Order: sequence, then C-alpha cells, then structure tokens
Amino acid sequence: MKRSCIIAVLLVAVVVAAGCGSQPAAIEEPLKELPAPTLVSCSPADGYTVGRDACVILNFDMPMDPSSLERAAVFEPAVSFKVIMTGTQAEFQPTCLLEGPSTYRFALSPEVARSAEGALLENGLSISFSTRGDLVMLTVPKFGYEDYVLEAPTADAVTAALGNGVGHFPGLGRPGAGNFVVFAHTSGQINFPYNRLFDLQPGDEMILTYGGVNWTYSVKKGFVVNQNELWILDQTPQPIVTFFVCSAPEGKPSPTFHPLYRYVVRAELAGVPD
Repeated sequence: MKRSCIIAVLLVAVVVAAGCGSQPAAIEEPLKELPAPTLVSCSPADGYTVGRDACVILNFDMPMDPSSLERAAVFEPAVSFKVIMTGTQAEFQPTCLLEGPSTYRFALSPEVARSAEGALLENGLSISFSTRGDLVMLTVPKFGYEDYVLEAPTADAVTAALGNGVGHFPGLGRPGAGNFVVFAHTSGQINFPYNRLFDLQPGDEMILTYGGVNWTYSVKKGFVVNQNELWILDQTPQPIVTFFVCSAPEGKPSPTFHPLYRYVVRAELAGVPD
C-alpha cells in the first residue's frame, strides 16, 4: 500500500474513534420554581391578652425550616426563645415566663424565613399582644406548703421581698419547660417554712400551677453546692425544677446567717400536666 493511502486510512480511523468517544450534549431542563410558603394563621391574634406562659404559634401551608424562622423572628421587648416545628405548625416558645402585665410585639421578617425546600416567605408578620399579671402557685404536698411564687425583675429584688415565701429566679424556666429555678430562706435560728426542704426524698412531689394547669414534678435528688456554683442555674432541655436554699455544709439548716453553701433539690416533670 502506498504511503499516502496508509496516512489517509489512519486519519479516518482517528476521526471515527474521536466521534465514537464523544457524548451528545445534555439538554438542560428549565429550573422548576419552588412554591412560596404562605402563612395561614397566627395565635395569639393581634391585640389579644394572654397568660405569661404564652407562645406564638404560626401555621403555614407547608413545612418550614426552623433555623430560618428563628433568624426571622423577634420579640420586643427582647425574649430568648426556641422554635418547635411540628408538621406545618411553628411554635415560638419563650424560654422563660413573659413579664406581666406587659405589652409585647412579635415580628417575622419576610424573605428570611424559608420553607423546608428553601423557598422564601414573601410576606412578613407583626402583631402585638398583652400579658396578664397572674403568678405561679407552688405546692409541696409533703409538708402542706402552698403559696404564690414571688416575681421581680432581679434576683436581689426577689430576695428583698421574700420573707417566708418562695421566689422565682428571674428569666429562668417556665412551668413545663426548661429549668424553673426557685429559692427561699432557711435558717437554724428561724422557723422558716422551707426549713423542711431538707426532708424531701426521691419521689416526693412539687406542683407548679399556672393558667389552670398543674405541672407535677418528682424529686430526684438533693445535694450541697458552694454558693459560687452557678451551674445549677443553667437551662436544661428537659423540664425540671431547681429549688435552692442557704445551707450548712452537711446539708442542714445553717446555725449562722449568710452561710457559704446552698442545698439544692432537683425534681423532674412527671408525666403530662393535668
């Protein structure tokens, strides 16, 4: 075979091989536009008066992304909250009781909140609601104690008003959620009602009543901490009550005033509220 013919055959083979190795160009499908979520309903309605344990509940027409809802939402005055998503319902639950009586504004910014698939919420929301000034009732059946839990803006203000009662540590927990922290006076020299807190045993009950609902907690343990061990105030994912009082180092009413120790009783929520 002549040299020119051989070269021609080789060129044809190369062209054929190149054609066989190539793939036809993919046909791009047009992007499918995601449907925008729609807010269907809101509770409480604008202008309503509610309890201090109120949550804002929004219903959408599709599941939403909780983290984007948290970024889009704001309470005024400022409130720490978490978002609980159940199906298409979003619950904005404050981590503590709201102040009362007071007025709050809740707003949800548009084009920040997204559906679970990523579509932006186009229309925002702004509502105002008022809270009542009602208090939480604490009952300790073992020694027949029942009284309203005192509230004040600061722990020092609660302490100043405490007397023979029990106070709520401001901003910590709510009945049925988080770490609801309360404290009271005890002493080996004065017969305070909560001198008997030291007698509580695992299984004894504490009951928080608010808004007609009884939240029953079961005592799990009692222990002594140094007055500087503030971890007992930390919030918890499970609903508990932390009750602390001044204490002698051995876990009894102190024979001296202003002791350096605290006796702590921890109780966990027992079952559903009634």
